[in-house]
Amino acid sequence: MEKGLRPIVIDEGRRDGGQIYRRQPEGFTRSYKTLYGTEAEHAHNLHNDFDALRAKIDYVPDTLVWNIEPNAVHVVSGTRSRRIAFDALIICSGATDRLMPVPGWHHAGTYSLGGAQVALKSQGCAIGSRVVMMGTGPLLYLVAAQYVKAGATVGAVLDTSTFTQRVCALP
Repeated sequence: MEKGLRPIVIDEGRRDGGQIYRRQPEGFTRSYKTLYGTEAEHAHNLHNDFDALRAKIDYVPDTLVWNIEPNAVHVVSGTRSRRIAFDALIICSGATDRLMPVPGWHHAGTYSLGGAQVALKSQGCAIGSRVVMMGTGPLLYLVAAQYVKAGATVGAVLDTSTFTQRVCALP
């Protein structure tokens, strides 16, 4: 930026922060501690740093990159598409759900863990008032805690990792 560069940040989300540190919708007033738990300070600092850089970058929210070719990306936002040329490209694809198909996983009312978290962070609503969380890894417990804080009843947290994997993850 001091060297005459003007980066373009293309974000699939409506607001910056990515999947993990996604900002809540404008007008929502939940505290950082409520949204991010033990990561509240990190999320707050990340958002402040991004806000400080905003005048020095082109931020393109609510936009999906659907194709990459040499020196250009093709993007779509709503019903409009365009081609954006670049000299250098850094891809930050973010987090993704890894779904394990189990009986009933395709029925209405069943959500991926990431989808349940996005509903809570982006739309400010829980996927239900009584939920069961199933999966593996630290996101499982974080989302369950976020749902409890949002007023939902978490009927069970079903960790599908082995006992050995859970013990190894403790440190």
